[in-house]
Amino acid sequence: MSLNINASHQTEARFAAAAQKIGVDTSALFEKMIMDYLPRIESDLANASSASDHFYFKASTEQFQNALAQLSSMNEDLPTLSDEAFDRGNIYEDRS
Repeated sequence: MSLNINASHQTEARFAAAAQKIGVDTSALFEKMIMDYLPRIESDLANASSASDHFYFKASTEQFQNALAQLSSMNEDLPTLSDEAFDRGNIYEDRS
C-alpha cells in the first residue's frame, strides 16, 4: 500500500529526525506508529455510536417535542429574574 501525506516542512523534518534517531527510515516509523495506534483507534470506533444513531436523527417530531417539553418542565421551579439582573453592571461587577 502506498500513501501520500501532505505535511508541513517542519513536520516532515521532525518526522525524519525521529526516524533517524531510532535508526529506521520514515516508512518504517510511520508503519510502527500506525500499528501502535491502530488497536486504540479501532476500539474507539467500535465503541462510538455514529451521529446517525443519535436521538435527534431517530426521533419522530412528536418524540422530539416531548423530549423538549420534559427538559423545559425541569426548569419550572426556577425563580424569575428581574430585568436589572441582566444589566451589564450586575453581570460584570467590575464594569458598568
